[in-house]
Amino acid sequence: MQTPGMFVVYDLEQIEAAVAHAKAGGEVLALNLWAERMLADRGISAHSYAEYRSQNQDDGPLLEEAQIAAREWYRIPEMQFFEHKHIPLGEALESGCAIYLGRLLYYRAIFEQILNANPHAHLIVPYPAARISAATGPLTHFEMRVVVDAAREMAMKRGLPFDTRGEAPLPPERHMHPGPRWHTAAVMLYNAVIGLVPRRRIRIYASEYWHHIAPFMERMKDVELVLMERGELRNIPWREIWKHRVRLAHPRDATDRSVRRVARTALEQFRKKWLVARAALAVHPQFSLLGWSSVEPVFEYLVCAYAERVIAEIEACEKLLRHERPDKILLRVSISSYQTHFFVLARLARQLSIPSIEIQHAGAHVDPRSVFSRLEADYLASYGPYVRGWYERMGVAGGRIIPVGSPRFDRYILERDEAHARGEKILQGAGLDRARPVLLVAVPDLQTESYAVADLFRAVCKAQERVPGLQVIFKFRNGQRASEPRRFVRELFGADAVCVDQEDLFALLCVSDIAICGNSTVIYEALLARIPLLLFPWRPSDTYHAEMYAPAAPILYSAQALADEVARVFSDATYRTELAAQQKRFLENYAFDGKSSERMAALLRSSLSSSPA
Repeated sequence: MQTPGMFVVYDLEQIEAAVAHAKAGGEVLALNLWAERMLADRGISAHSYAEYRSQNQDDGPLLEEAQIAAREWYRIPEMQFFEHKHIPLGEALESGCAIYLGRLLYYRAIFEQILNANPHAHLIVPYPAARISAATGPLTHFEMRVVVDAAREMAMKRGLPFDTRGEAPLPPERHMHPGPRWHTAAVMLYNAVIGLVPRRRIRIYASEYWHHIAPFMERMKDVELVLMERGELRNIPWREIWKHRVRLAHPRDATDRSVRRVARTALEQFRKKWLVARAALAVHPQFSLLGWSSVEPVFEYLVCAYAERVIAEIEACEKLLRHERPDKILLRVSISSYQTHFFVLARLARQLSIPSIEIQHAGAHVDPRSVFSRLEADYLASYGPYVRGWYERMGVAGGRIIPVGSPRFDRYILERDEAHARGEKILQGAGLDRARPVLLVAVPDLQTESYAVADLFRAVCKAQERVPGLQVIFKFRNGQRASEPRRFVRELFGADAVCVDQEDLFALLCVSDIAICGNSTVIYEALLARIPLLLFPWRPSDTYHAEMYAPAAPILYSAQALADEVARVFSDATYRTELAAQQKRFLENYAFDGKSSERMAALLRSSLSSSPA
C-alpha cells in the first residue's frame, strides 16, 4: 500500500496536521527542532532536518547572490520607468527583495539536500495559516509561502509529485494606507488643541521611538516635535508633550483622494511598461541563473501592485513635509525591510532642502555587499570616530558621519552602580548564587533557524563543563517566551541556568562575570559593563564585521573554541586583564562618556546642509 507522502512541518501550528498524517501511515519531516520535539512528545517519529544539515554550512554565498539580484533587477535600462518624482522605487524596495530572495535560496538549498537523500519523496508542504495585515512589509505574503514555493520548485525539477495543504497566503486587499477615519479626525482635533501652545524655535519631524530621543529632547526646551507614530504619544509624559508642543503627522493622514488618484494613474503606466521590462529580465544572465520563472511573480507584484502604495507614500510624505516645514528630520534607520517611509523621507528631505539625521541605535552595517550598509539620511549621528572610519572605507564622506555617541547609552555610563544593584536583585529573584560564577548569553532572534539556536545552547553547555559551578543566564529578546527553547535549556543545564527576556539586560551584564553574543548591540553594552566578552556564533562569511569587531573581543567559530576560551577567561587572571585592556582601547574610538545627549542637542541646534559633501 502506498503511503500518503512525506509531510513537512516547519511551524508549531502544523503539529496537529503532522500527527494526523503520521497516524494515517505517512512520513513526517521536521524542519523545526521545537516542532520535532513536540512531535516526539506525542509519540510521533519524524525525520529531522538535522539528518541532512551540515553544521559548518555557510549561507554567505546564497545571501550575496540574493543581494545582487535585489540590487540589479530595477537597474536595467528597461526598468528606468520605475520611479516617481525622481525617487527610484526599486531602491525603496531593495531591502525587502534581498530578505525574500535570501529566504527563497535558503529553502531551495534545504530541499535540495532533502531530496538528494530521499530521491523518490512525495513532499506535502502546508501553507501557514496566519493572516496578513496591510501594515506588514511589501513581500510578507511571499515570505510566508516561501517554504512551499521552494519545495515545489525543487520537486518539479526532479519530476517528483508535490502537494500542499491549506490556502496560499494572499496579499492584503488594500496596498495603501486606509483613507481618513475617525483616528485622523481625532489627530486633527488633538493637533488643533496642542497647536495653541506657543511655537518653539526649532521644529523636528521624527520617525522615531520616544525612548530613543527622550534623553536629549528632555533638555531642549526650544524644540517642538512632530511625531510620525501616533502610538508613541502614550509613552510621553504630559509635561514633555506640552514643553515640546508634540503633534502628530503620519502619511496615512495625508493620503486623500488626490494622492490616491496620482498613485493609481502612475500604476497604470507601470503595468503597461512592465511587459517590456519583464521580457528583458527573463533573459538577463543574473535572473536566468536565479530562475526567472520562480521569482517573476514577486517582481510583477511589486511593479504592478505594491508600487501604488509607495507612490502614495511619496505623495503623502511630500504634502506632510511641505505643510509642517520642519527644520530637521530624525530617522530611526535609513533602510528598512518592511517600512519604505524611511527611504522616502530621506529622499524627499533632500529634494526639499531639509537636513535629515539617522541616529545610530545598533551596530553599524559595514558590509558593502549589503543594502543595509547604505546611508540614505544626510547625516548619521554615530557611536563614534571608529564608525566614521568604516563608512569612509565604503565611500561615504566623513563629514556626514558625526560622532555623537549614544544618548540611550548615557545612562549606562552615569548609572552603572544603580544598574549593578538592580542586577543583584534580578539574580536573587532568579535563584542564582552570587558566590558562583555567572555567564550571560544573548540568544539570537528565535526566528533564526531553530537548529542553529540549539547548537548555541549545546556549545554553551560544553563551555560550562569546563568551569566548575558556572551558572548561565540566557537572555532572550524582549517578549520571546517560547516554551520549547526554554525546556531545551532546562534539559541541558538543570538548575544551573535561567531564561529571561524582559529583564534589564545592562543590569544583568553588570553582575555577570563574562558575556557571549553574536553580531549584536550587546557587544557595546557588555563593553560598557566592563566584563569579558566573547563573540559567538559568527558567520564565516561575515568578514567585514569580523574585521570591525576583532579589536574588541575574540571571535569564535566552533563549540570547542568557545569552551576553550571560556575556560581560559576563568582560569587565567592575566588573560582577563589583557581582554579588559583590549576592550578599553576599543572604546577609546567611541564617544561613550555620558555626554551623548548634550552633543545630540547641539547637533539639532546647529546649521546643517541638506546636501553634505
